[in-house]
Amino acid sequence: MKPRKINNISSVLLKKGFRKDNASHHDYYILTSNCNPRIQTYLSRSKKTEYGNALLGMMKKQLGFDNNTDFENSLDCPFTHEDYIAMLKKKGIVK
Repeated sequence: MKPRKINNISSVLLKKGFRKDNASHHDYYILTSNCNPRIQTYLSRSKKTEYGNALLGMMKKQLGFDNNTDFENSLDCPFTHEDYIAMLKKKGIVK
């Protein structure tokens, strides 16, 4: 996966239906749809940092993606909020 800037990831998550919660030293992003279990991830507050393969791989798992292609499509925006919810429903994560 190509490195991604934190502010770009944050912007994409907010467009995909996540809400930002600044409750700690990280910014948490929680999917606003009623999901059980709750779909969430978090980002460092340092906007100068880029996330590489290791951190993007952890985020991919937290968000329920099985492969890098779908995850990167989600970050590149062809993957809409509706596409994301449909994927989660197909996998049985969301009803």
